Amino acid sequence: MKSIIPLVLSAATVVKGVQRTYSAPLIDCESLVAPEVEGAVTTSINATSVNATAASGYCAVEVYLTHGNSSDNVLILTWLPVSWNGRYQGTGGGGVVAGGSSSALIAPVASGYAAGTTNAGLPNSADGSDWANNTQLVNNFAYLSVHEMTVVGKALVEQFYGKAPDYSYWNGCSTGGRQGHMEVQRYPTDYQGVYAASPAINYDRFQPAELWPYVVQNVEGEFVPQCIFTALTNAAIELCDIDDGAEDGLIVNPNTCGFDANSLVGQAVNCSGNSTTITERQAKIFNSIAHGPVGTEGNKLFSGLPLGSSLATIAGTTPVNLISAWVRAFVLHQPDFDLSTITYETFPQIFNLSVEEWHYRIGTSDPDLTPFQEAGGKLLSWHGFADSLIGGNGTVQYRIDVQDTLGGPDKVDEFYRLFMAPGVEHCGGGYGATPSDPFDVLVAWVENGTAPDTLPAAGNGLTRNLCRFPLQLEYSGTGDIDLAESWTCV
Repeated sequence: MKSIIPLVLSAATVVKGVQRTYSAPLIDCESLVAPEVEGAVTTSINATSVNATAASGYCAVEVYLTHGNSSDNVLILTWLPVSWNGRYQGTGGGGVVAGGSSSALIAPVASGYAAGTTNAGLPNSADGSDWANNTQLVNNFAYLSVHEMTVVGKALVEQFYGKAPDYSYWNGCSTGGRQGHMEVQRYPTDYQGVYAASPAINYDRFQPAELWPYVVQNVEGEFVPQCIFTALTNAAIELCDIDDGAEDGLIVNPNTCGFDANSLVGQAVNCSGNSTTITERQAKIFNSIAHGPVGTEGNKLFSGLPLGSSLATIAGTTPVNLISAWVRAFVLHQPDFDLSTITYETFPQIFNLSVEEWHYRIGTSDPDLTPFQEAGGKLLSWHGFADSLIGGNGTVQYRIDVQDTLGGPDKVDEFYRLFMAPGVEHCGGGYGATPSDPFDVLVAWVENGTAPDTLPAAGNGLTRNLCRFPLQLEYSGTGDIDLAESWTCV
């Protein structure tokens, strides 16, 4: 016998200034039918009631689909809460994982959102090399599956509750941030609000650029001890800390920091109890990594690691596995390629090959957001300035490109706002203040028209109101430097 999810009386609450009316399903969970998806064939649907008699209950729906004769098997997981707030939330993945974990749906469903995630049909993989030559799976990961997940999720919402979502939101960081940007660029009407943190945009360029620290050290003949890198990073922070008017331990903007590692050549450094000195070669390597990859004529190919970010992960004695796989499997299509043979002359060739093959499919850097703007969408993004995995300068440059395309910062601010977080690492952490409730800020912007000029942030004993780009924090001259109220945006 089918279990019937009980009707729940509608109730209205106000959460952070946003009115939320909760409504109940109109049909039982097991009556849901698989939605049609253009260009795909649905192979199965399984809908199961979870805690059906409780207000916290939900309908868990698994939809599987495939494309043509590709034999891909894409899972789209949608949870539909008994007490629904009238909204749909798509959730993203990380690394080379598109999503697909039910754990991503727990928080949004607990807040009343219908929510979705998808695995894009990808096999479990640490680096993606096993599907690099599968065109369908690559397209699924790059742009297609999140859109199809959204189509399926909204259709299930309409079946279950008898109405379409009042608002639809995207929520993602890293790969999830890139997926959000891709939705804005390719499917501008999928979401009214997109939250995209530390986005892995410029994918075709930042991936090979992250091999640069390894190439520099290998070509120069020394893999610099991390204690030396740490000493140089700390020296950069010490030099540029005061740029914001106070010694708070943060570089407010690495791009205006004039640190040169050559200034520390000959300085003694304690490495695991042993004293050593910084050499000219080590200073050259540090400066090259911070500057970023260059072509054979010295032209800059992409931004380097921002001053103040840790080099522990990206500048070790071996390349990061994801980056090795990108170059070997996706760019060169040579799984056993010896990365140690790359020189200053051949690196630009590899970089350009990555751009040529992958820019359109996964680059995620189209600056013409006119369709999203005209649809009334809102894009809220932030990036840590100490992010050593996906440097924040790529996101800064993208925002500038959008401004140049659409008529300047004021016009772009109407629908797309970026906030840079000094001292913050990838998706959070580090030694700065991480945004506290950025998703709720997006909801208030979409539904109440409350455009954020600042983004509340906290961490490491600090509070800050992060400034919308291109403004940056400056100490007011009075008050506790650890508290947000002592800072202004200039």
